[in-house]
Amino acid sequence: MSKTLEIDTISTENLVGTPVGVASSPSFEADSAEPITKPERDREFLELKDRIEAAGLMDRQYLYYAWKIPSVAGMVAASVAVLVLFNDMLWVQMLNATFLALVFTNLGFMGHDSGHRQIFNSVKHNDRVLLAVGFLTGMTPSWWQDKHNTHHRAPNQLDIDGDIEVSLFAFTEEQALAMRGIGRLTVRYQAFLFYPLLVLTALSLLFGGIAYQIRKERMRYPIMEPVLVVAGLATYLVL
Repeated sequence: MSKTLEIDTISTENLVGTPVGVASSPSFEADSAEPITKPERDREFLELKDRIEAAGLMDRQYLYYAWKIPSVAGMVAASVAVLVLFNDMLWVQMLNATFLALVFTNLGFMGHDSGHRQIFNSVKHNDRVLLAVGFLTGMTPSWWQDKHNTHHRAPNQLDIDGDIEVSLFAFTEEQALAMRGIGRLTVRYQAFLFYPLLVLTALSLLFGGIAYQIRKERMRYPIMEPVLVVAGLATYLVL
């Protein structure tokens, strides 16, 4: 049995940006079966998409976000108020930091949904939410969209999916054996270190976006995005 790997381009209605070439699932050639062709895969995908949409699973939840967006904005405002009014009380700020973890998680979900154009029908309205999330979290929206769309086009495929490009972890035996230095230690205990090291995700989002801006890659808002990131960082330093 021989294995062939095809490279094709996948794009869907809910993904934005320029489609990239991705490695599809391997198709196996056997004497008794023909390999699945790209038109057949596309037809199966469209059939599945139609079934999902017919079931209402892709319907926008306007009422949910009519409550969600103001509530998260209120949580941000409340946390900032506590930070300013009780800045000399350490125990209050420790509680506030715990509360902020919940706030930033909700901001991340909102950024994710707006990046998928699932909050509003209007692209501009979704972009405004995503830009606001970028300002509050230090994330560059265009970089995240590009990275996340690639993840959806080729989930968990090495050298394509940026979400599994983690220098301290290994996802294959070959990666583990190739580790050097501190990587050999982190790989040995990565099952225990995974969640503690997630606290570095914010820094990864920040510096990954800044590098993206420096490279001047595909940015929907080449002026506004850098300005918002700098303004957000300046605001945090002032507070």
